[in-house]
Amino acid sequence: MRTTGAHWLLLLTAEREVFGSRRSRRAASFCEVLEQILAQHPPEASGRPEEDALAG
Repeated sequence: MRTTGAHWLLLLTAEREVFGSRRSRRAASFCEVLEQILAQHPPEASGRPEEDALAG
């Protein structure tokens, strides 16, 4: 399965609780990885308002 831009947008804009409770180590690890990915690959202006809001 291929991860598309829509998949990334969903992952990066989801509320933390979607991945598990605040006490969940697995959810915390997953969110840390997402934050690292976002830091390494900041979104570019796309002309799409929902994606541009992330770049904001």
